[in-house]
Amino acid sequence: MKLKLQESALFLLYALPVLFLAIYSDWEYDEAWTYNQVSSIDFWQIVTYQKYNIANNHLINSLFVKFCQILGFKEVIWYRLLSLVSCLVFFVYNLKILKFTKTNILYIIPIVAFTYLPYAHLARGYIFSLALLCMSFYYLLKYFKSGFKIDETLFFFLGTLSSLGIISFFYGFISLLLPYALFKLKSNQLKQLHLYLVFVPVFLLTTFYIYHVGKIVILNDKSIAGGNSLFINGSMSSVIGDISNIVFFKETPFANVIRGLVVVSVLYVFFLFIKKCIKTKFDSTNYVDTIFLSLVFVFFILWFAHVLLNAKYPYSRATFYFQYFLILFAVFVLSDKSKQYLSIVFILILCMPTMLKEIGLFLDLRKEKVENILAKTGNYPLFILGHNQTFKLHNQTSGIAKPNIYQSENSNYLTKEIVQNHEPYKYVYVSKEDQFQIHLPLTPICEGRNNMLLFEIK
Repeated sequence: MKLKLQESALFLLYALPVLFLAIYSDWEYDEAWTYNQVSSIDFWQIVTYQKYNIANNHLINSLFVKFCQILGFKEVIWYRLLSLVSCLVFFVYNLKILKFTKTNILYIIPIVAFTYLPYAHLARGYIFSLALLCMSFYYLLKYFKSGFKIDETLFFFLGTLSSLGIISFFYGFISLLLPYALFKLKSNQLKQLHLYLVFVPVFLLTTFYIYHVGKIVILNDKSIAGGNSLFINGSMSSVIGDISNIVFFKETPFANVIRGLVVVSVLYVFFLFIKKCIKTKFDSTNYVDTIFLSLVFVFFILWFAHVLLNAKYPYSRATFYFQYFLILFAVFVLSDKSKQYLSIVFILILCMPTMLKEIGLFLDLRKEKVENILAKTGNYPLFILGHNQTFKLHNQTSGIAKPNIYQSENSNYLTKEIVQNHEPYKYVYVSKEDQFQIHLPLTPICEGRNNMLLFEIK
């Protein structure tokens, strides 16, 4: 009974903030992008990346957004429902992993409160693919112990579906296939019929599809989160950057201190693991060794894809699968440490930046939401500087339908229209970073969410 109460309390600690943000936060930039892109295309065009042909197309989430549009939903909470259900699944199955590995369930906190937490409430594909990858990993561990085909099948198909949710997660799923293949080899099970009649064909079809749409994305997405480096100023440095990113101290020397502490913490985890390997035999079916093997294998997969297929090394959010494996690995290694207080310190270092970022999201809710900005501008013309898709979407879905909204990424356009053509613009909505591009007399009206400002043009 006490354990159940503890689990419920931990779940509420995770779920309530996510639900609150899902209900009260405005449409986010990438959510609005997906909404606008899928509104004019059908399901097949989404699947084949015909028009929505960039990395922002998280397939299952995009299909769900299209489904919500067909049902006529306007409120953003409906579009975030898939992510909210995924949060529940992600929590439950990570709890299952901790119980299965006999790890203290309190370690669920750093696992769910890691770099991907600020995206958990959004109508994006990250938490969906993470939840399925988490399930896949759980059933892989179960299969190592039970040998049951149902566990093997669930491992394979859940991992495949995770890859379809976000194509970069295919790297994460492939990395789990290495310990799986080693297990099949050691137990002399490579001749089983279902491998060649079901698993291999499905895997080849998935690989072909992801390769095909990956080429489409590379050709069409000029702002894709990727590059040509694996380590320095590349994939791994972006992982460290994500873990250590504290929005409050982003431009201060303290940011470098946090980054250094994160690097030390990660190195310390690997140091403890190597010490363990010296004393005990490496076993690819042991949960700690399994996740380590997958982490290492990711490097080889990324290198292989880059050298032979000309794929870019994924950066930042596109590496959430790796970051999930990394925090699992840290939890598994540090939970075995005799000096638990030291383990807690390193866990806090790894999770503190994300927690502060989450607090920042709540503080942002105190600022004016988009509907209030629309109301303040009344019937007067409003100019938006930048590529802000969320504003027009709020205008469309809130029922306000303000007609005289104009938008451009060029600040000179606004100056020219007012000075030369005498256009009656009265308000301008601009980010804090871009406000100094407008060379007109401005009076601040209020601060909007997502670092935006509303000015009156004098």
